[in-house]
Amino acid sequence: MNERKNLTFNDVAVGQEIPPLKKEVYKLLPIVYSGAVVNFLPIHVDDEAAKAVGLGGVVLQGVCVMSFVSQMITDWCHDPGLLKELKGRFLQFARAGDTITARGKVIEKKADAEKGKIICEVWAENQGGEVVMGKGLALVELPLKV
Repeated sequence: MNERKNLTFNDVAVGQEIPPLKKEVYKLLPIVYSGAVVNFLPIHVDDEAAKAVGLGGVVLQGVCVMSFVSQMITDWCHDPGLLKELKGRFLQFARAGDTITARGKVIEKKADAEKGKIICEVWAENQGGEVVMGKGLALVELPLKV
């Protein structure tokens, strides 16, 4: 059985890419996610309502796309508690049938006597390479050593 190694500050280099995470937006995901975040806006659950406002159909909540980015980071560092801050801008809608890929890279490292801080540029794009969530930053605090 493979044991996963917890990531430490010294394991990370500026410029290092974070392993991407791909997610399929299946037809019912916006509806299911509506229940999770208690956001039942018609554009997320009703095709006709979304079409009536010019969206062409139901769109996925931006915060769901953000959760894909969050999962990418926590899969990489092996501990959800190490992700301290995550922000980004929603630039495009994700829709049923899209494949969303969360991506990131390390852009800065800082350490003090107790912990190492890693700042990552993060974003999510659809199968056509269009950025759906961008201008993102993640702050991860990693132990200096195990």
